[in-house]
Amino acid sequence: MDRGRRGTVGPRRARAGVHRIAPADPTAEDATLVIADAERVSIDGRGSELLFLDPHRGGFDVRRSRAVTLRGFTVDYAEPSFTQGSIRAVDYHAGSFRFMPEHGYPDFTDRVLFTGSGYGTLRDARDGALKTGVRQTFMISYETSPGADGSFLITVEPSDRAWMTDIEEGDGFVVGHRGDRHGIRIDECDGVTLREVTVHAAPCAAVLAHESSALLLERLTVARRPGSSRWISTNADAVHCQGGRRGPQIVGCRFEGMHDDGINLYVHAMRVVEPRDSRTIVVDGAAPIETGDVLQFVDADSGAVLAETKVEAVGEGAQRAVQVAEELPDAVTAGTAVYNRSNALPGFRIDSCRFHDFRGIGVRLKASAGIIADSRFEGLSGCGLWIANDPGWSEGPLGSRDVEVVGNRFVGTPATRRCRPGRTPLPPS
Repeated sequence: MDRGRRGTVGPRRARAGVHRIAPADPTAEDATLVIADAERVSIDGRGSELLFLDPHRGGFDVRRSRAVTLRGFTVDYAEPSFTQGSIRAVDYHAGSFRFMPEHGYPDFTDRVLFTGSGYGTLRDARDGALKTGVRQTFMISYETSPGADGSFLITVEPSDRAWMTDIEEGDGFVVGHRGDRHGIRIDECDGVTLREVTVHAAPCAAVLAHESSALLLERLTVARRPGSSRWISTNADAVHCQGGRRGPQIVGCRFEGMHDDGINLYVHAMRVVEPRDSRTIVVDGAAPIETGDVLQFVDADSGAVLAETKVEAVGEGAQRAVQVAEELPDAVTAGTAVYNRSNALPGFRIDSCRFHDFRGIGVRLKASAGIIADSRFEGLSGCGLWIANDPGWSEGPLGSRDVEVVGNRFVGTPATRRCRPGRTPLPPS
């Protein structure tokens, strides 16, 4: 591989404005930098780069805070938290192949990053772009000890072996890390703003917001570091939002190179522990429920919506008794999924964004009362926009409502071209 032409794995040396940041406590699992219980705080880092040195740790956490603004800096990691390399010795009968990690990237002996199973993506080894005209994502398991030549045995899961002929010796392959370590995590916050922030790498999502409202992302860029040899940017989504009373405003952003989706908006499912009577149920979990909220009850196996009704009273504790306004059907039993529509990021806006060249879906949407406008979706392995009843993810509620989709352009995504059943579509000529 021509490393002189394609650049380095990461930053070669410290530059002006680059802050190399190691965890204060290498044994802790927290993010490297934490802001907690703050209000009306602004950090202006224009011209600065936060270069995190531990690929196993999240970068920046903001917790239980209000009106915090982060502006103008770049987030990157000195060492990648994914591996990339080349495919050797494909055995179509056994459903396996050998994988040789590229120099400078971790390998499967790192048991924090690689747990023995997951998914990988098929690449053009010349430039790392997703291989076109073929199945691009494969569910896999892999050995964590190398062979004598330094390569690792990867086995394709039976569900994906029908597409094994798409895998050829010499292809590139990427395997990423999945966990709860993010470039920037925003937890139980209100009114956090990220303005003109760039994220080149993250162990999981670039930005994850959990139970946080009124997030403003303005001119956020998630993209591979220019001049590096990296084939992906982040291991997971660019923006991943899990619940909140007011949806995010995502404006003028660019998302490129992720190993999963662009934007994902939803709320986690709670579960019915027991029905006490026709209008009272006990639910698990600490997710917010308030009087007047609208709850949706869903059969967790089939995805059938069983009921929707308002909350009249709610108790306290990890398992709370909730009284609703209308009688629930007999089908609402222990194990029924419960989604809080009122806490599912209503009023979101995605405006003037570019979704480009990554593995996954542009916007995976479970939120309502919002708008997706004047954005461009191009070169994705998945659909530009996904609104679907897919209960297996425990993400909902099911059925986005009052969503305006206007002025967007979809180019080279599966929804814009014909494809063979079950295969990634061919690009337009």
